[in-house]
Amino acid sequence: MARPREFDRNLVLEKAMQVFWSQGYEATSLTDLARSMGLSKSSLYDTFGSKHDLFLEFINDIHRLLTRAQDKGEIAADKDIRALARFLTSTVNGIMVMGKADPDRARLEDIARTALKVLD
Repeated sequence: MARPREFDRNLVLEKAMQVFWSQGYEATSLTDLARSMGLSKSSLYDTFGSKHDLFLEFINDIHRLLTRAQDKGEIAADKDIRALARFLTSTVNGIMVMGKADPDRARLEDIARTALKVLD
């Protein structure tokens, strides 16, 4: 019989999201994820499957957050939330690449402001 989980799934998922946001998908290893989440690799696999599956769950969480914002009227009703979640995730990864190549704060803030205009 399998042992019951001894961690808060939402909390460890939040920790994984922080790693993906800070390092990007490609640069994030399973070791990075397991360490940040406080899980063994086997627990990570048992709970979330692969790194790819965990990332998809991360995207789904973004989708849920955006859906709640749309339901509250914070995002226009005609916006495609799934496409918006993919766009924002890709944009953040692009900003991280730009930040490493050219860490000019004003330029990065301009990119972020431009990207966030899609929420209007």
